[in-house]
Amino acid sequence: MTTDAEHEHRWEYNEDLFQFVNYNRKKILDLGWYPEFQPNGQYRLLLINQSDDEEQQFADWANPLVIINSRDIDEVKLKIEEVLLKVTRGEL
Repeated sequence: MTTDAEHEHRWEYNEDLFQFVNYNRKKILDLGWYPEFQPNGQYRLLLINQSDDEEQQFADWANPLVIINSRDIDEVKLKIEEVLLKVTRGEL
């Protein structure tokens, strides 16, 4: 199933939903919907290292520390809380 430009909920299936940055721990937590604009897709939560070096940043995006895929928004919310807590504690 695909969506078209007129579908009223098309932005709910956006690849860029939110991004948290913890500058002290140099981590980025990113949530998106994949494949973008496809209702049969799923949420993808990634935790990556944040780097000031552009080349290293591309490598960090290609090798996330955490990858969580789910269609269940409640599961995603719990995982966001778990990952943020572990980052804050320095466990990730």
